[in-house]
Amino acid sequence: MVGILRGIKELVEILLLWGFIYFGTILLMIVLIIYLIQTNSSPITSVEPTKMTWTEPVRVLETSSICKRVDGCPIVEGVCEDCVEEKKWVVKHL
Repeated sequence: MVGILRGIKELVEILLLWGFIYFGTILLMIVLIIYLIQTNSSPITSVEPTKMTWTEPVRVLETSSICKRVDGCPIVEGVCEDCVEEKKWVVKHL
C-alpha cells in the first residue's frame, strides 16, 4: 500500500513540475514578445497606394495585307499581286 501511494505522489510531483515548466515557458515567451513589440525602434510608416491613371480607349483603323494563296505570293517590283488589304477597327489604350 505504501508503494502505491509513493508512486502516486511521485506521479503528481512530476505532473506539477512539467506543468510549471510548461506554464513558465509560455509566460516567458509572452513577456519577450511584448518586450520586442514595445522596443521596436523602427516606426511603422503608412504606404500610399499607387495611383492608377486611366486613359480613354481610342479606336484605330489598322490595315494589314493578307495573302490568299497557299503557296505564297509572287512579289513583283516589291508589290504582292494576290494580297488583299484588310482594314479592321482596333481599340487601343494610349
